Amino acid sequence: MGFLDNLLKTGLKAAERAMNRAVNDAVYDNVHTTVDKGLRGGMSKTDDAIRKSVNVPSSNTAASTTHTSTTVAKSSNDSYDDRPFAQKLPDVLNKIGEFEIQENISADSIEAEAGYELYKRGGCYRLPKDISYAIYKNGQRVLFINVYDSYQEYTHMANRKIKDYCDQNSTPMMDFFEYMPNELDYMEERIRKAIS
Repeated sequence: MGFLDNLLKTGLKAAERAMNRAVNDAVYDNVHTTVDKGLRGGMSKTDDAIRKSVNVPSSNTAASTTHTSTTVAKSSNDSYDDRPFAQKLPDVLNKIGEFEIQENISADSIEAEAGYELYKRGGCYRLPKDISYAIYKNGQRVLFINVYDSYQEYTHMANRKIKDYCDQNSTPMMDFFEYMPNELDYMEERIRKAIS
């Protein structure tokens, strides 16, 4: 009987661990799905609990502005701007000062400035993404900004190598994610800090 008891205990423990993992995975997926919906402005009636906790009115009281942006009030002092990052960036830079923006800077041009290879070709490294924006003030480059569509794209080793070089040697680089809210105040605060 001792052998069967041990076998039964072992089986019950394994079943309990599997059940706990399944529940944890389901809760994790549900939370992230709900948060992603909320961040993207796609809140539905099933998300009333979230709406109440962040004080966002239901969609029937949302105020529409122009065809390029929709604003949903979060509180009396705050508003959510769901425009893409590319449309917000000029507004933020205009609040800070006079800057020029250059888009899609190739990693090869950064390597040419460095004078040596910053990432491996072939092998385990993928090609790095072009740098989304270079910000210039009085003709001098003061900041690189990368905007990623996904975290997986951000973590590619070649992208990290280019960022490390820029942060340490020529121009600081900051990263934003398109799927995040990127509110104007948040963008302004980070950019001001990076260029000061």
